[in-house]
Formats: sequence, C-alpha cells, structure tokens
Amino acid sequence: MDGKPFGPATLRFVPSETARSFVAVADAGGKLSDFTTYKKGDGAPAGTYKVAVYSSGGTSAPIPAIYEDEKNTPLTVIISDITGDDANTLTIDLDSKAGKPSPNSTMRGFTAKDFEAAKGGITD
Repeated sequence: MDGKPFGPATLRFVPSETARSFVAVADAGGKLSDFTTYKKGDGAPAGTYKVAVYSSGGTSAPIPAIYEDEKNTPLTVIISDITGDDANTLTIDLDSKAGKPSPNSTMRGFTAKDFEAAKGGITD
C-alpha cells in the first residue's frame, strides 16, 4: 500500500471470464503465497481477475472499502498459462487514499469458509 509492502492480508481473485475464483495469502511483508483454487497451494487458473483484498489478523493497516468490494474493486490481474522465471509475477498496488476505510470487520464480506480455504485448503 502506498508503495510499501502490505500484509497480512487475504486476497480473493474473482474471474471476469469463466475461470474459477481462487484465494491467496499475503504475509506481513506483502509476499503472496498459498494460491488456492481447490486445495491449499494448488495454484490459480489462467484468466483475468478482479482482486478483493481483506486485512487479516488485525495487524495490517485499514484497507479502503473499495478494495474489499469484489464487484467494484479497481484492482485487476491477468494470470497467464506460462512458466519460467518470474512467470505470473504479480504486483498489486493499493492506495490508502482510494476511499474511506472499511467500517466493518477486517474480513468484511469474506466468509469463514473463504478464510479457512485461504489458510488451510478447501474442504469441499
């Protein structure tokens, strides 16, 4: 956020096409890991996605509510079906001045099932 690493956070990638949504976790340094579509760490399908970001653990800075809105978030990424060094390297820039901070919990709109899927794998 604002050019500095942001985390911890949970990110939900919502497809704009027919791909399945997936989640990932950002650590305190902003590094993304545990890309989970069906089971923990199984990766992400190729496609174009809107990115919703949810502060997790209560230790990260407040997130402007627009970033938690899966339909209206301005954040987008493209996941390509390529391999190799730096393939699908993602940089997701958040701006603390993008709007009012979310007035609700740090997991606004993100269900307990979604969060568990991000932390430990999808159970169904």
